[in-house]
Formats: sequence, structure tokens, C-alpha cells
Amino acid sequence: MNTRILLTVFFALVAILASYGICPAQSTLVFDEEVWDFGNIREADGSVSHTFGFTNSGDNAIVIENVSVSCGCTTPSYSKNAVMPGGRGEVKVTYDPAMRPGYFSKEIYVISNGGANRDKLVIKGDVEPLPRTVEQDYPYLFGEGLRLKTLSVNFRYVGQGSPTKTTLGYANTSGRPMDVTFDIVPDDGTVTVEPQQTLCADCRGEFTVTVNVPRGETYGRLMYKVVPVVDGVPQTPGITVSAIATDDFSTARGGAAPEMKLSAAYYNFGSVRRGDRKTQSFTLTNSGTAELIIRKLEPQEGISTDLREGTVIAPGASVTVRATLDTSAARGGTFTKVVSILTNDPTRPMREIRLAASVPAQ
Repeated sequence: MNTRILLTVFFALVAILASYGICPAQSTLVFDEEVWDFGNIREADGSVSHTFGFTNSGDNAIVIENVSVSCGCTTPSYSKNAVMPGGRGEVKVTYDPAMRPGYFSKEIYVISNGGANRDKLVIKGDVEPLPRTVEQDYPYLFGEGLRLKTLSVNFRYVGQGSPTKTTLGYANTSGRPMDVTFDIVPDDGTVTVEPQQTLCADCRGEFTVTVNVPRGETYGRLMYKVVPVVDGVPQTPGITVSAIATDDFSTARGGAAPEMKLSAAYYNFGSVRRGDRKTQSFTLTNSGTAELIIRKLEPQEGISTDLREGTVIAPGASVTVRATLDTSAARGGTFTKVVSILTNDPTRPMREIRLAASVPAQ
């Protein structure tokens, strides 16, 4: 169908609709502006408003039925009375910047003429956030006026011989200088903190926590406590530092690598009696191009497996892994236990097998 035929069909449809008094609606509201930029505003100053004025350019009176917004932060108000031809009306839009720092752009739709007309307005701007208090930035209070940003740090995977670090913040609200040092528990040299320093009164500072797992036989989950010591007094409980020690994969990119696949990672035995031992088999496959080595097994109490640390699985080979759930410690209800398997798979070093059962209450 060529362009001339398409145009003929279009104008014929318009003529038919017009004969029934049905014409494509075109808004007669002419707004003075359709976009308003508040520019830079401050959260501390509260809500801001702009009034969009409009003229009814049509031949009939028109009523605004509704003004819809996309966010509870935007509140509209508008002329409820009919606006006569050539008459003026307005839509006032108020924006609340509370807890909304940064750039914003909000659309407002003005509905009129029985819902046939939708005029879009836009407000935008950039909100300067409220100054934050020391309590907001450092929510965790230790004794002696020391405040910290966090109580825990999870490094996830840390390769042996590849130090990983993070920087944390703290603040002194005691009104006097304080000497801040750190005790590491256990203190085996894997976790270090620096600097040990004097923090001036009402000052903020930073310290760096480093995890450096020595090359060798250390694999699996690690857990440490970094305890701040203020003027010689330990401030417990301290910061929990956790990591999973793996092979150093940073130098193995692009070469041959193992890849561990499990036939399933979860099995539910259904209803069992307390004290029953249930076993389920899984298939572990090395779908990679290098030997897969089982570095560490971490079973929770109540679950065991016949897989052994040090097991080597050739590329393309599979082994059957049997996992057993012992429900002796179950107290009734759903009983779930996990065994974690750490390997030299660089893509996903740790996998889990999860067994569950429903044990009636005694």
C-alpha cells in the first residue's frame, strides 16, 4: 500500500469520526511554560512551589478533572471551577525535598475534557542535602566518646598472598584528645589495622583494615574482632571482620581453569522422626579445563559428607557426593543444615549443599 492510499484512508477515517461527532481530542489548555527548573535548592529550606498558569484557547468552557503525579514528594493543587474560553487558570505544584538529596525530575499530568486531554508538566532541580550530624555519620557509640561508622566488615573472597584492605571512619566526641589503638582477636598477623594514632577533640579520622592471608594451607571462612582501645581501655565488642580465604586467582586470568557444577544444591526429606539420619546423593562435576581441587569442607553440626578435602577431579570428570542429615538435635519444625564446599574454581569458589527435613515437635 503506497503513501497516497494511506493518506486517503486516514482522511476518510477522520471524516467518518467527525460525522459522528467523534474527533481526535486536542488540548485547549495553553500553559505559560511546561517545564520549570527550580535550580539548586536546599533540603533545609523545606518545600518549594511553582504555579503553572494557563489560558483556555478553545471555544468551550473546560474543567480540570484531575492532576496526577508520579511521586508522593509532589503535591498539586489546581483551579476547580470551569475556565471560560479565553479565561485563565492555574496548576500549583509543590515539591518536598526532605530525604531526597540530588537531582530530581518529576512529571505532572493535567487531565481535562472528560479525560480526553492530558497535558504534561515537568518540574526539576537539584537538592543540596542537610548537613549531617556526627551521630548520623558515625551511628555506633563506644565508650569514652568514640563513634564508628560500622560494626562489621565482610571482605568476601580473599586470595592467599593477595592483601585486601578497606578504610573505615571514626570520630572523637569526648571533647578531649584520645589515643586510639586496636587489638586484633585472634592476633595471628592475618588482620592488621593502621594507623594507631591520637585523635584530637571533636575530630574525625580514618583507619585501614587489611586482610593478608599467608600462602599455604589456610582456606575457608575467617572471623576476627578488631577492638578499639581508647587511652588503654578496650572498647568491646569491637568490629567483626570476616572473609573467605581462597587461592590467589589474580594471576590466573585467561588460562585453563576448573569449574564446579552440582546436580542440585538442596534436598528436603519431608517429614522425618527426630533422631533419624537421612542421606542424599549429589553429582559434582568439573566442567572446566583444569583440575578441580576440594580445598576445604565446612559442615554445620548435624550434617556430614563423604567428600574429602584434597580430592582432585579431572576436567570433564564427576564424583558422587553423599550428604547425611542427622536430626538428633532438631527441636521440631523445619530442620535445615548446610555443608560449604570450597574449591579452586575462580568463578565461584564456595558452593553449598543444603539438606532439610520437617521434624514433629516432641
